[in-house]
Amino acid sequence: MRSNVIEVNPGGEGPLATVRVALQGSGTRIIASMSGRLPYAGNASGAGTTGSALKLAASGHAFSEWLVSSPYAGEVTPDRLLSYLGGVPEVYGADAGQRTGM
Repeated sequence: MRSNVIEVNPGGEGPLATVRVALQGSGTRIIASMSGRLPYAGNASGAGTTGSALKLAASGHAFSEWLVSSPYAGEVTPDRLLSYLGGVPEVYGADAGQRTGM
């Protein structure tokens, strides 16, 4: 059994949220719990300023959500994903297994 709780700080001061996780071992009564605070670290930078690895990972995840018609992919389109991948091919290079002339 697993229980996750995220409490958001509605006042806007201090940490953004406190996350609490409780895990119970299968077939046991032993419960382990952990909690941690998510500190406020200033305004987040825009998606255009992220590194190539994060762009690739986020685009891959969004594409997989789009493929299964997930409700979390409401605004995802292949064209929009391609626009997010600017600079990624230059960092990672072309796929060596990619065929041309097809």
